[in-house]
Amino acid sequence: MFTNAQVNRSDLLRWYLMGAMAVTGSGRAPVELLSAQFSEKPNRAHKYFDPAIAAIATIGWIGQDDQETVGALVNRLRRKVDPKWLQGDVVAALSALTGKRFGHDAARWRRWWAGR
Repeated sequence: MFTNAQVNRSDLLRWYLMGAMAVTGSGRAPVELLSAQFSEKPNRAHKYFDPAIAAIATIGWIGQDDQETVGALVNRLRRKVDPKWLQGDVVAALSALTGKRFGHDAARWRRWWAGR
């Protein structure tokens, strides 16, 4: 699957480090990666090495549920340009962290976040 992926070294290193954090259940994913623009072409293997995607997965795995992180995830749902599968990753992380099940309803996530 990844045989034809071309990834820059810094993204690959971040991916490995966040993968290690996820496996060990420790560390803290950089929240600023959640605001990174996703611009990979659809269905290209290297999209899985994107820093924002790696951060979203890691955050869900390690249970990084502080206010800054959850707020950044809720804000990520505002992006209309993100592919549905990426929005699904954000929703999965939010659901795992908060126990809420609002699905892809970004407005409902924002209302919950504003009223918590």
